[in-house]
Amino acid sequence: MPITQRLAGKSSFSLFRGKTALIIGIQIRHSYIVGAKEWPMGTVSQLQNRIRSPAHRIQSEDEALEIARTLAPRFAAAASDRDINRLLPYDDLDQLWQSGLAAIAIPAEQGGLDVPNMLLAEIVTLIAEGDPSIGECLAVHFQALEGLRDHDNEDLKNRLYARVLEGDRFASAVMPGQLLLEDEKIGLRLEGQACSTAGLLYADWIVATSANGAQSAFIATESNGLSIVDDWDGMGQRVNGAATVYFDATIVEAGSVIRHSQAAMGTTKAMAALLQAAVDLGIARAALADYKIRGKTNATAFGQFALQLDMLSGAMETAGRKLDTAEVNTADEPIYAALYAASAIGISTSAAALEISSALFDLPAGAGGIGLNLDRHWRNARVRANGSAREPLLKEAAAYYGSSLSDRQT
Repeated sequence: MPITQRLAGKSSFSLFRGKTALIIGIQIRHSYIVGAKEWPMGTVSQLQNRIRSPAHRIQSEDEALEIARTLAPRFAAAASDRDINRLLPYDDLDQLWQSGLAAIAIPAEQGGLDVPNMLLAEIVTLIAEGDPSIGECLAVHFQALEGLRDHDNEDLKNRLYARVLEGDRFASAVMPGQLLLEDEKIGLRLEGQACSTAGLLYADWIVATSANGAQSAFIATESNGLSIVDDWDGMGQRVNGAATVYFDATIVEAGSVIRHSQAAMGTTKAMAALLQAAVDLGIARAALADYKIRGKTNATAFGQFALQLDMLSGAMETAGRKLDTAEVNTADEPIYAALYAASAIGISTSAAALEISSALFDLPAGAGGIGLNLDRHWRNARVRANGSAREPLLKEAAAYYGSSLSDRQT
């Protein structure tokens, strides 16, 4: 068994914190660590080596919404405790994936429900309202699979979609440059380190993607030479599974490496923007729910926030419909329309999450005590805002809309 490991929740494993971590044979909860090796600073994660029953097959959009609305309050009940103590939500993620929600974006011909993107965004929002770290894991799972949708490798699609239907979790790992793949007799050898991104700590499959988004390799996390290091130490989104991946002569099947068309790269970027906006909208809704309970004296502010989020929900529906169009009509115009609609809503939902969570600090004495941990909403929103690459996007949008305006004026 490889030493690709995943730490299953908070424990007394403080031995890991330091310049190196020495892994020895230890069992933690229902996962196992095997072997011994030195790793870079951080916590080497632990492979969840247990058998899962096949995930539930959702039959309708209404059922998907009902399941999301049922799960979200369950996740919310312990969200504060998970944030305070950094309790990794393996059991909650198992519930979410076993519910079938993680498979609703699979095309119908591969056995999925292929729900509209506006519904996909609303479901991510609902889960993120319960716990934004769990919502972010669901968002990156959908993003990781988007580039597979229109690829012509039917065998790979059928194999991976079957794993999703069984309940496997996917996450993306962005490499700093091109994928360093070298031919070997038994496949392609991958070397290098991926940037730390959410969801990797809990993933069964990693989609290693080049920095320009043109090439991806689908790799099982149990592969030899693949190491996932739990090095996330942010103020917010404390259990979102962000981690760094190291590939050390990891063998990848040649058939598991795909090149993406310009259209696929465009729809994947739009999907990422839409679903990350959905996570921020979930944070904003959760903050507003706490403000409603404890800020009753300021009805004006509450009303303003409520109208703001209602407007953003409508804009998210519009962006989702544009992405639906772009996935079918892969010309440049619909793809750009989807990307910038989703990006615009992302900027707005991030700002709303920060504004509403900041208002919690203005609650009167006794209404927002430190024991309530209401500041987690602001910390989650702030950490996510810090991680967004807004300036390059705005420059791209300026070039696109400037060109479009010139075309209309001539």
